[in-house]
Amino acid sequence: MSTAHKIAITAVVLFVALSTAPAAAAADVGPNDLSKWDEVFNETDGDQDFSGSNVDAFDKLYINETGEEIRFAVQVDSGTGFDENNNALQVYIDADGETGITSEAGSDTGTPSWADFYDGLGAMNAEYRISKSSGFSAKIQEHDTDVIFNNIGDARYENAANTYRFGIDKATINDPEELDVKFAYAKDPAATSPDEFAWAPSNPIRVNDEGSAATASVEVRANFGRSDFDDGASAEFTLTDDGEEIVSQPVEDLSSQSVTESLSVSPNDFDGTVNASVTVNGDGNYSFERDVDNTVEIATSGLSGGNTYDKNAINISIIEPTVNFDNGNIADGATVDFTLTDEDGKETDRPVAATAPLTETFTVNPDNFNGTNSELTVDVTGDSDFPYNETKSVIVDPSDEQEYTFNASEIGHKVTLEPVPGNGTREITDTNEFTIGVEAESFDENGGKDIYSIVHVIDFDSENLKNDIDNISTDLNNNNAIVSESTVNDGTVTIVISDDNDGSPIVDNSSGSVGLYNVTFEFADGLQDNLDQGDNVTQFKPTTSDETVLYGSSTDTELNYKSSSSSLVKVDNDQIRITEAEITPLSEYGNMVGFTSRFEISVDTNEGDLGDITLNGNSSSSGPIDCDGESTCTKTVKYTPTKNTAVTGEGNYDENYEFEVVIEDNDGATLKTITQEDIDQDGNGITGDLNAKVYKKYDFNANGTEDGIDAGDVRSAIRELGEGNGEPWDESQGDLARLDVTGDGEISITDITTLVDKL
Repeated sequence: MSTAHKIAITAVVLFVALSTAPAAAAADVGPNDLSKWDEVFNETDGDQDFSGSNVDAFDKLYINETGEEIRFAVQVDSGTGFDENNNALQVYIDADGETGITSEAGSDTGTPSWADFYDGLGAMNAEYRISKSSGFSAKIQEHDTDVIFNNIGDARYENAANTYRFGIDKATINDPEELDVKFAYAKDPAATSPDEFAWAPSNPIRVNDEGSAATASVEVRANFGRSDFDDGASAEFTLTDDGEEIVSQPVEDLSSQSVTESLSVSPNDFDGTVNASVTVNGDGNYSFERDVDNTVEIATSGLSGGNTYDKNAINISIIEPTVNFDNGNIADGATVDFTLTDEDGKETDRPVAATAPLTETFTVNPDNFNGTNSELTVDVTGDSDFPYNETKSVIVDPSDEQEYTFNASEIGHKVTLEPVPGNGTREITDTNEFTIGVEAESFDENGGKDIYSIVHVIDFDSENLKNDIDNISTDLNNNNAIVSESTVNDGTVTIVISDDNDGSPIVDNSSGSVGLYNVTFEFADGLQDNLDQGDNVTQFKPTTSDETVLYGSSTDTELNYKSSSSSLVKVDNDQIRITEAEITPLSEYGNMVGFTSRFEISVDTNEGDLGDITLNGNSSSSGPIDCDGESTCTKTVKYTPTKNTAVTGEGNYDENYEFEVVIEDNDGATLKTITQEDIDQDGNGITGDLNAKVYKKYDFNANGTEDGIDAGDVRSAIRELGEGNGEPWDESQGDLARLDVTGDGEISITDITTLVDKL
């Protein structure tokens, strides 16, 4: 404890107060039955600080709080021999934690000294005390300066059988919601130095609306990666429980690499564990909120005993990467992405605007950031001349900052992909494939080297382009090179280009751009049917993969490069395609020679213009129905069958009447002729049913005979008049379906008159 500023003052004033205020009304001293009090100290705890011989002064201490009043009871050890006329009992009260007498007060004269006595306050700042000393009445006193207290009222006081009780009105001490309390005893308060004294408990008692309990000091130590803080930097230590702040302690003028703070807590304030954290202000190197979880967990079991605490270090480590750029020439808007990853995969990401050179500082807590296999990745984006990405292993060390240097070299080699021919547009009507030309270049002024081989990997759209070696062809156009390998796998094509063994590079560093080879891709099956009409209806963009490697004179010498993504191929389409078609029979179970059958036909296209839809069957036709240039069309087509499907000699029918649907575009060109075979094929978008059973003319009883119509048939239709709702009949309604000679899904007057006309 620093004592340089303590004031040497006669011991007499240490316990004699200045009377500066009228006496306050005496408060009750509490119930006689101490079992109704909170016992906050027992000598068996051993939690007592004392000096001198045989001065283990306190036996038990109690607190009783009612909301408006607070009472204190002291049982003095019988061996102490407390004398009201010559000794002092005091209760020190810290009501706000900010002002009042501290452990720095008192004179250093004597051994022990009064400065030693006031060390017993610990971390408390006591604004008030209750003092019973040297024959004076019990006083309520408020701290003035150093060891000077002013009387502000009388405390209620009683003494019986070595139990001394004090009572005060909480309003007298500014009615605090929470306060800390410590008890003190001095054998001879008027002496030059205190021959004997005692404090209890070692840590204060916290009193609030939840009761009274001994507090504990939780020591938290922060180890920083370095001690050269910015001028004016400060720290704040905080204890929280379940996200709620319990106590906070500021530390001004940081100057040490290791800082320890003692914070006082009460078991009433938390449920067994508490988190400690430290925040640094005024120094950009310690900007924790964006980098690190800087908390540690402190176990607090046993704190109710008043003297248990754990020392915990919050280790703040510094990792400082520097990125150097060749020539210092970085493009405006470029960024450097720093990614710090620990062995558990936890990442700290930070994009920073690129400057040359660039130094960035990371602060991490090794307690929360495993450092054994940690990695730091630097990725330069936004400048194609610096396609730089590098990862280094890093060490997280609280004792020293770790510095790492990354050197981003300007690119020396380039790989370019260009459509052939260069306009990059393909019309489906012209071709079902396209070609990409691959070129390479070496830049001597940027450190480019002769290129002897390239393992070129191209990523492409394998869903819409064919993904096998038979449909991706290569055409070498470099006289100094050979294709030594060509493979296709999962949307990548790998072409290995090497020199032709004459010792010459395939690209030298002064030859400019050199063509290597062409690669041709084919569209996947069915791609055209799925494309809308129009310009640029789909695009393909084969790109050089990160797996590509350029080699110098030795296959062990890899060369850096950048790749061009200018290989955009646009696809134009002027073809109309049927994308979906559905055929729904509306007169099934009632198709009959000489009477109307109906089908509903729905057609969808790739935004094309539809013209006529025609239903044909057995060499006759329904006549066309016009879709009027719409891209989607649903029409009901009527047809009168001319042949039946009766099975000779068996008196029943099969479903071999073969219909077909012809769909034309708006210019009269046939787009699609749909048969039952097309419907039966999976995956072509055509569904429904075209084949049908057709009854003999007038075979309303479905017995396979053609007897002609009679009055009984008309009477049957009259009996069923009104049946049906316009929907197709089901199989159980065949008798009704055959009477529905107009094929409109209901038995109506029109059906009856049609039958009468046939009599």
